[in-house]
This record gives sequence, structure tokens and C-alpha cells, in this order.
Amino acid sequence: MGRMKEFPNEFYCDTDHKQLFSVMCEKSIDPLRRSTVVDHMKNIKHVEKKALKDKVAQLERNEELAPKIARQTDINSQLQM
Repeated sequence: MGRMKEFPNEFYCDTDHKQLFSVMCEKSIDPLRRSTVVDHMKNIKHVEKKALKDKVAQLERNEELAPKIARQTDINSQLQM
């Protein structure tokens, strides 16, 4: 489906490729008119959910990196001795 390719991280299709769904809102969107899709993406609820999802993803990445940074810090401090 063209809109899904145009906005790859925003939408997904049902198994019949007839309906477009917002990843953030889990709401069906009419895929025929681009303006409908763009208007949905500008909707405050969609924007807020996207911001929250991005923030959670960043926190998860930080949690994954914390042990690696701590290990590197330990290695660096041992090398300086």
C-alpha cells in the first residue's frame, strides 16, 4: 500500500491491504486521500502518543547503554592506575 510506504513507521496494513492503521493510535485511517493521512498525523493525540513512544524508546536505549558505559568507565579507571 502506497501510504504505508510513504509513512513507514506511522502506519501498518491489515492482512487484505485494504485498511490502513495508525501505529500510534491503533485507529483505522482512510488510505485513499493523502490529506486524510497527513491530517491524522497532525492530530494532537497522534502527536502526543508519538512523542511518548519516542521517549520510552530513548529511555530503553539509555537503560541498555548504562551497563556498557559503566564497564567502559571501570576499564578506563583501571588503565589509569
